Amino acid sequence: MQLTAGELWRLEEQLAAERVLIQKFSAYARMTQDPQLRAQFELCCARHQSHFRQLYAKVGEGTV
Repeated sequence: MQLTAGELWRLEEQLAAERVLIQKFSAYARMTQDPQLRAQFELCCARHQSHFRQLYAKVGEGTV
């Protein structure tokens, strides 16, 4: 099904939000000295990277 302009805009907004979360969790992982905390931040970063890739694919397709 074809996405509307509004839906594409919302996906692009969500992409921007995911990008910010990736940057934040990546920075938090670099800043901490605690290996367990670092692992959790890296896990969160990886999840948001996955979300970003999935959304980006949908925007590129223009469909859902």
